[in-house]
Amino acid sequence: MTKPQSPLTALERPRCRRCQLRMPLVAAERDLDGSDNRTFQCERCGESLSRRAPDPMKSGSAGWLEGELKPPT
Repeated sequence: MTKPQSPLTALERPRCRRCQLRMPLVAAERDLDGSDNRTFQCERCGESLSRRAPDPMKSGSAGWLEGELKPPT
């Protein structure tokens, strides 16, 4: 069984549109709905990219919530 992956995992860094280098995370802000607004910036050319990542506790990316342990019936 494969675990669903979030589009923005903790280790994933998007590529710069100009340089194609991996961009480091430079800022992250939490929204009221629990999602993160993440800003990445290229170290070579300064290009920046903002992405929104859903709250992992409310999405299917929290694989440990989908384990075999179930509440008593």
